[in-house]
Amino acid sequence: AGNADATYAAILAIDPSDPGALEARLRRELPAARRGEREAVQHVVTALRSLATLAGEDSSRLATELRLAILVEGSANGASDGPGAREALAHYREALRLDPLSVTAATGLARTANRLNDTEGAVAAASALAELASEPGARSRYLLEAAELLLSTEADERLGTYFERRQRASSLLERALDADADAIGAATVLCAVRTEDGAGERLVDPLRSALRRAKNVEAIIFYGSEIARIARDDLADLPLGIDAMRRVRAVAPDHAPSLLTLSELCIAQRAWPEAVDALESVVDKAREVPPRLTALFALASIYEHVLERPGDAETALRSALELDPAGARALRALIRHVSTHHAPTLESLS
Repeated sequence: AGNADATYAAILAIDPSDPGALEARLRRELPAARRGEREAVQHVVTALRSLATLAGEDSSRLATELRLAILVEGSANGASDGPGAREALAHYREALRLDPLSVTAATGLARTANRLNDTEGAVAAASALAELASEPGARSRYLLEAAELLLSTEADERLGTYFERRQRASSLLERALDADADAIGAATVLCAVRTEDGAGERLVDPLRSALRRAKNVEAIIFYGSEIARIARDDLADLPLGIDAMRRVRAVAPDHAPSLLTLSELCIAQRAWPEAVDALESVVDKAREVPPRLTALFALASIYEHVLERPGDAETALRSALELDPAGARALRALIRHVSTHHAPTLESLS
């Protein structure tokens, strides 16, 4: 064994890139290197570095890069930063370039990038893990992670300009929402980014797609409410907002804020029957007083000024006064209404 080691050492002294000698040294020293023997680790790392530069086929190069990355990372002695960890990251990064579907490369890159706070590596790892994930929720979470890294204030300049990073993050968030329609976290970040960038109209298509597929009630409420806001404030497309809020009502018939939004859109569209129906649902189903009062005042106004049903308007105002006996608004509105429609019976209020 000693003569063989000396022979290989002599060959490598003459030609450090001799493939046969490198492979032989690698085979002989690898068991000791795996046990952590420092000298063996150094010899194996040196051999692998040389073999990596000599490898012609991608498959051979990939195997060498991964072996080198694992060995160098393991010999870094737990240091969170340092040349060993950085070299391991570089080898994992190259392995992932050679095979974007390599689980070992993706997980190794994620691990070392996290240790080194390397944003570019972490984004690449999260993106690769998203492609590898078979479960929609996991895929969505990895895409969200990559997007949040791109949006972080410490984003790596290698990832592009501020605008390029935000565009790329938005694309990843749309993919996250496409992968998992119930990914409300991804949707929240996407809405914030698009709104801040003045591109709210670009939210409509991904949100409508998610709204059709989502099963989580909270997610459906969020998507519908966002679509309604954009339809009303940015696009002046009331039917779009009404359609979204109808979907919300179908799964959350007791959600007072959504019912009030639907009624508001219907009032603006002059769809009075649906507006009244939504407001009456708030009165019947809401547990808290403020939304019920809002609905009653809106009903009274529609009954009196639009549908010409003063009796129903008075009933709505009296219900509001019962709900809030100390409230001046209901009392003033009822006095005005009674004095207008049947002044002779004003004493009935006393």
